Amino acid sequence: MASSPRWRDISLIFLCFVLAFCTYGIPTLFTPDEGRYAEIGREMLVYHQWLVPHINGLVYFEKPPLIYWVIALCLKVFGLSNWAVRLPNILFSLGSCYLTYFCCCRIWHRQLALRATLIMMTCLLFISMGRYLTLDVGVTFFINATLLLFLTSTTFQPGKQKTALLWGAYLCSGLAVMSKGLIGIVFPIMIIGLWILLLNRWRELTSMRIISGLVIVVAVSLPWAYLVQQHYPGFMHFYFITQQFTRYLTPIASRGMNKAIYIGAILASMLPWTIFLFHSARGAWQKRQQDAALFFCLIWPLAIMVFFGLSHSILLPYLLPTLLPMAILIAHWVGERLHKTFWALIIGMILFANAAWLVASHFTHTSAKPLTTTLQPYLKRHPHALVATYEDYFQDVPFYLQRFVTMVNYTGEFAQGHRYASLNPLPYTNLSTFWQRWNSKTPAFVFMDRIQYDRVFVQHRQHCGRLIARTPKLALVQNCT
Repeated sequence: MASSPRWRDISLIFLCFVLAFCTYGIPTLFTPDEGRYAEIGREMLVYHQWLVPHINGLVYFEKPPLIYWVIALCLKVFGLSNWAVRLPNILFSLGSCYLTYFCCCRIWHRQLALRATLIMMTCLLFISMGRYLTLDVGVTFFINATLLLFLTSTTFQPGKQKTALLWGAYLCSGLAVMSKGLIGIVFPIMIIGLWILLLNRWRELTSMRIISGLVIVVAVSLPWAYLVQQHYPGFMHFYFITQQFTRYLTPIASRGMNKAIYIGAILASMLPWTIFLFHSARGAWQKRQQDAALFFCLIWPLAIMVFFGLSHSILLPYLLPTLLPMAILIAHWVGERLHKTFWALIIGMILFANAAWLVASHFTHTSAKPLTTTLQPYLKRHPHALVATYEDYFQDVPFYLQRFVTMVNYTGEFAQGHRYASLNPLPYTNLSTFWQRWNSKTPAFVFMDRIQYDRVFVQHRQHCGRLIARTPKLALVQNCT
């Protein structure tokens, strides 16, 4: 009977999660992120390129492959659909919820664990990104697991249980590295190190199994990088120097953010719970000696916020690892004071998130799926027709067509991939070659921005083309054969 309340909590968390994310697969894929990652998973599955991610047949090793493997597995089991593509983020998000609950039960108590889990689940950033396919949700799960398992281990005396938790933390750190790179080990070292330093808990170092733990991290994360380097010389420099250090230290990625906007994004990420943040943080600081675990949850988000605040590359999903500890801080402060308000906020956010998700799909108009649906009957009659994207690459076109396309006068993020052999027989072409092919008797179709369509085929009438479908932003044109 003692376990009955915990089972009720587990069931309640699951029910709230299902209600919060029940619409996740309805909209078409948003671009560029969802289209890109869906296609990488599809190409892994179809062409068995498990070592190195490919997109449109080109090598694409900007990020490690772990999340792509999970996407490919979901596509294998459930088929090529929006529901299957986004399922990894749903699973990682649900995993984060139960990880929070069980670890908080051990560190504090069941009631706080339930509050913290529900607060995190209904934060604006969590409930939004949990249904949107991006690598950040997966790496957030593994970073959260690394830090929570470590924090839970501090509640045990040296022994098998403590060692198992620490080794689990090191394993998750390695998997975080395999999800998105060095932040998987940098964040735990930074946060745990600051906590030990500020509270003078140097004895923790003697029981942290550091040597065996580092062996685990290296064993999980290094073999993949080594194997890729063997197949693609120059990978190590691109992956570690360009992608990890250069993007952080320089504005090469063009992802800078004004500091005022950054602070506003931090506050907005926790809505509707933001109003409790200041009191929660102050309480954690005041209790730093009595409740070291709570103080750990204050250092955790602050360290990550400062880390990205100093970076030249920042996007909103990067803040995802700050939500769990802030939810714990708020759960401590809220306690039983706001029972009715608490549940009103939970229910309100669940309803708002689903409505906003469905409405967003009707206003963004970024998906090419309506055009690919129109094109598929044509391709059944002309399976060897040229399918191209004009001076751009529309990320979801290959996924929905289940075939490669030719990029006309465009390299963009594929500049590195052009250096290596391609699975795509014609990944790109220049303008003169494309128009020569277009004006031949071979069937050809091109996806283009509506502005480009108006310029080429309407205003200047430079070439003969027949508009066969369009969306508010894109046009699909067939040549005059």
